[in-house]
Amino acid sequence: RESGALGLCAHPNSLPFASKGGDPPGFQVELGNALAHELGVSLRLDWIITQYQMRSAGCDIVLDVIADREAQGETNLKISKPYYRTGVALAMLPASQLTSFKSLDEHTKVGVLVGSMAAMTLGQRHVPTSTFGFEVDSLEALANHEIDAAAVTPTMASYYNLTHPD
Repeated sequence: RESGALGLCAHPNSLPFASKGGDPPGFQVELGNALAHELGVSLRLDWIITQYQMRSAGCDIVLDVIADREAQGETNLKISKPYYRTGVALAMLPASQLTSFKSLDEHTKVGVLVGSMAAMTLGQRHVPTSTFGFEVDSLEALANHEIDAAAVTPTMASYYNLTHPD
């Protein structure tokens, strides 16, 4: 309250969570605005892509992190009660013969986020991957038949389907 602003760190390209473009802003930005309003301060957005950027951004809150105290040890952030849980899903085109992660082999190419657990796990299984900086980019590559599947959050896959009904 002393500074007059609540600093929210958010990813600039991760709708439905957050978007630097602002239309829509994403539910994390909307939640940040509501929290700032309740505190009687403005909302300051700090756009970050990696956890390392949090150190220099000066975030007061981050709404999209792994809720593991050891993983957050270096950030000096306090962990609240989680308001949602997520994971990784395998997004495929409707005509795909793939049925699960187990059906992936050396002949299937999967879009993954660079440095993600999915990238590491599939690499250990010798499944060819194509790395992307944003989940939406891997879903676009899937829609364009450049890859066979995309390892993304279920929320991102659902939002992509909502905004791309075809």
